[in-house]
Parts: sequence; structure tokens; C-alpha cells
Amino acid sequence: MSFRFKRLSAKLFSYFVQGLLLLAPVYITGYIIFNLLSSLDEHFYFHFRGTGLVVLLAIILVVGFLGSSFLAVPVLKIFEEGLSRLPLVGLIRSEEHTSE
Repeated sequence: MSFRFKRLSAKLFSYFVQGLLLLAPVYITGYIIFNLLSSLDEHFYFHFRGTGLVVLLAIILVVGFLGSSFLAVPVLKIFEEGLSRLPLVGLIRSEEHTSE
């Protein structure tokens, strides 16, 4: 095997792994949503196609609202406290606040 072939095969393998890492979350998300929609459509007594989609969108909106109002504030506060403890980041952040 020549050096050129090894380099090309390593580059192709790298592209394959990157493509796999980019597409896997999309596929898994689609698979989960499809299965959720199918199970929601089966469990509701309304036999209209798309009822599961409406219910799933409502659930996602409620979770998003709860996450942004009740969970995001404490998580961001913990994250900022952790950042302020880092030596250089704390120094930079204190300089930014004094220049404003």
C-alpha cells in the first residue's frame, strides 16, 4: 500500500465517521418522534390522523415553557458561578463589568 492510498483511505474514513456523527442524532430523533406519534395516535380515542402530532406539540411546548422558566435560571446561575471560579475567566468578566 502506498502512502497516498493510506492517506486517502484515512481521509475517507474520517468523512464517513463525521457524516455518521452528524446524521445519527437526526435519525434517532426522527425515529423517536415517529414512534411517539404512532403510539399517541393509537392511544387516543379520536381516530383522526394527526391527533398525536397535536398532543406531541402541546407536550413539547409545555416542557419548553417549564424548562425555560423554572430550570434555565438555576442552571445558568450554576454555570456562571462555575465560570467565575476559573482564574482567567473571572478576571476577564470582572474587567468587562467595570468597563460597562
